Amino acid sequence: MEEKEMAVDDGDLIIFYVRPPDAGVYQCQIGFAVSGLVILEVLDDEDPYTVVKPHSSRGPYSSPPKPITSELVVFSSWSVWSECSRCGVVGRRRRYGICYVGYGELNQNKNKDEASDSSSEDSVLLDDVGIKLFQAFPGGVPCGSQLLPKTIKKLPALGSRRNEIMIALCKIPCKSQVFELRSNKGEIIERTNNSEGVYSLRQKEPPQPPTVVQDIIFAAKGSRVIVKCPG
Repeated sequence: MEEKEMAVDDGDLIIFYVRPPDAGVYQCQIGFAVSGLVILEVLDDEDPYTVVKPHSSRGPYSSPPKPITSELVVFSSWSVWSECSRCGVVGRRRRYGICYVGYGELNQNKNKDEASDSSSEDSVLLDDVGIKLFQAFPGGVPCGSQLLPKTIKKLPALGSRRNEIMIALCKIPCKSQVFELRSNKGEIIERTNNSEGVYSLRQKEPPQPPTVVQDIIFAAKGSRVIVKCPG
């Protein structure tokens, strides 16, 4: 399946079937106006990760930020929580913590004990290019980013730091979407519960799922074939 890119009317760029070659730095430009830099990192499905719990549970817990030099700190950058997997009963939600390297202010709150731990790796100094990189991305740079200098990537603290998935319990009420058709006198003529997948013939057609995408793969007999779903 070929990669596809489409710019919608409001200027957003949508990339379908994201793959590692799509990783890089993106910037929108309209006339002479330019937006801030957007860094896209594509994670490999086979990268190791650790399952952790929030502090309201018994653990294991996520790894805290750790200074790796006098200027740099490694930490987890967390995504927002996903929606609860179920409603009306206890379900699960999750969020992803991606390994990041930060510079400057992110590293100012470390204590003295943590500072002494980083002395063995303090021989890594940032040049002007490295400093400008972290100035362009004050929120940090992913540990696996192609933009990160090789001298930093080789630090043992980055090699042992895994991405994390935090799983927590949740419970939310179910949303009831009931369609009612009333007469001129206010009497209910018809009632259907849309949240159960039931619709009235007097309603507009509900949103339909996307059409199935088909593709043909040719391979030699006995060879290994990897099938990946787009999205």
